[in-house]
Amino acid sequence: MAEPCGPVVWVALVRGLNVGRRWITMPELRSLALACGFVDVATYIQSGNLLVAAHEPGEAVRVRLERALASRLAEPVPVAVVSPAAMTRVAEAAPVAPLGEVVYVAFWVESPEPDRLAALPSRVPATLDRLTVGSDAVYIEYRHGVHGSPLSNAWLERQLKVPMTLRNVTTVSRLALLARAWTPSGPGHLNERSADGHAHDGNDGLV
Repeated sequence: MAEPCGPVVWVALVRGLNVGRRWITMPELRSLALACGFVDVATYIQSGNLLVAAHEPGEAVRVRLERALASRLAEPVPVAVVSPAAMTRVAEAAPVAPLGEVVYVAFWVESPEPDRLAALPSRVPATLDRLTVGSDAVYIEYRHGVHGSPLSNAWLERQLKVPMTLRNVTTVSRLALLARAWTPSGPGHLNERSADGHAHDGNDGLV
């Protein structure tokens, strides 16, 4: 007789958390996620990054989290749910930015239409920033920082017609590593720091 399958680990990226009116502490976020019935949860830094252990597929995890967050915050809150394998692929495929530039990764909450995704590079407005479409996400290399660039999260959402959420590549790489190594064993609290030693991921208000 086959042994019961254990829980599956997912990376959940909450869009726009702790920006504007969407404020929630990490202990509260973990409690909210555990109340969804997941086996275990852990947070990484302060901008809405969760590791979730669940017996459900990723789509079910997304729906549960979005409903719980919408109830708590009284507005829709999109959540991108990514497998550790996909997060690893995204991290490994990320371009390496020259000194002084920064790479961000844009994750889609729902899969965009293939035609829209294929046409995205041709729709990039005049800018020194660079955009690359990957199999699991969109990469943006910002020449002079994120703020003021036409390649914003809002622009991506208008082009692809799906909710998106940005994370810098340092955070993506760290989440991929943590997701592969995490062994759920009850309510978790990673609260790790990013590679630069600061307790933030460089979002600075991005969603």
